[in-house]
Amino acid sequence: MAKFSKKKVEKPKDEKVEPEVKVEKKDEKELNATDVVEGKDGEGYDMFVDPADKIKMKGEASKLAGTVDADSFTNSEGYYVFRAGDMLLDRFRVISNQGRGVFSTVLRVQDTGFGNRELVVKIVRNNETMYKAGQKEVQNLKLLASKDPEGKKHCVRLLSSFEHRNHLCMVFEPMAMNLRELLRKLGHVGLSIVAIQAFAKQLFLALKLCKQCSFIHGDIKPDNILVNQDYTNIKLCDFGSALFKKDAEITPYLCSRFYRAPEIMIGLLYDEQSDIWSVGTVLYELYTGKVLYKGSTNNDMLRYHMEYNGNFPKRLIKRAKFKDQHFNEDQVFLQRKVDPLSKLELKVPRRDLLTPIKNFHKALRANSKNLDDNGKKKLVQLADLLTKMFNMDPSRRLRVEECLHHPFIKE
Repeated sequence: MAKFSKKKVEKPKDEKVEPEVKVEKKDEKELNATDVVEGKDGEGYDMFVDPADKIKMKGEASKLAGTVDADSFTNSEGYYVFRAGDMLLDRFRVISNQGRGVFSTVLRVQDTGFGNRELVVKIVRNNETMYKAGQKEVQNLKLLASKDPEGKKHCVRLLSSFEHRNHLCMVFEPMAMNLRELLRKLGHVGLSIVAIQAFAKQLFLALKLCKQCSFIHGDIKPDNILVNQDYTNIKLCDFGSALFKKDAEITPYLCSRFYRAPEIMIGLLYDEQSDIWSVGTVLYELYTGKVLYKGSTNNDMLRYHMEYNGNFPKRLIKRAKFKDQHFNEDQVFLQRKVDPLSKLELKVPRRDLLTPIKNFHKALRANSKNLDDNGKKKLVQLADLLTKMFNMDPSRRLRVEECLHHPFIKE
């Protein structure tokens, strides 16, 4: 554990989460990724929500229960109303509330049909839009599982899906927390270079699997990467926003802003290379404990991007749908500011951003202490990897296969 963080962190004694539980009973059916179980009731996309949205089990059920009829299991907002000890599908006993997001409630349960192993059930809100989105996520997860039957490619595994009291439910293996929570637990000091190397390889394997499925994940960030109890194994989750490459449409808002690739912001058609960019931002944040690009708007984000990576090639700017929002007729970036006196928006040409004015090695070194010679070597390699992952031209950005063969990963 100590080698994976820059300071020693004591794991909470009351958190016992087993990534896998082997049960010897042979007469009980284990759930498979391809199973779709129909409940006998006839019956977005945060798999694990931000800790700020987490609520204690006690009180939540009574709060929700007050908004529904006695015979209803859905509140006025479409969320499933749960109580400790409730049974889902006469099989999954509710233990506690894992959290609640925009699209769903996430519950920790015991699988009474398989040795009382602990699992997680994501219960989608009873809403037509949410239901259709949930169905899409189920299909995405099944495709991933079909390409990775042994579950070795670091994408979260759907064990089953079913309907219960008019709610779509998805069953997942349990993990300890997401990487946003891990960074908070570490006090935002970041992880060790050894941990970054291990996690980077695992994320690249996940991206390679997505590429084999012709997927663009579309929302890679620390919140959507889960880690096991020992902090050694991570899995990419939340495939509700994933789309097939052929279905990509120009939009300035795909992906959470801090992790959004620049080609998306200026209105170019994107592909799986946008996920490479997002993973790069995650790796930097995991090592330093700090967000790399923290702009308040797309224009502000592009300024941060160019400080480290320079401008786009002019040929790309000419094709960009939203170029007039960010560039002048000479393809020089226009930084948008608000005049403090007149309150009018100003567009300031930034010719100094035609080439980078910052570098990753210096930024990483500022967050590094007590590295031995090998650690210093790995830091140089990480800086080189990030520089190549952040090429403003997505066609020249490292591809996932090249990332896996980069010295930072291989050596």
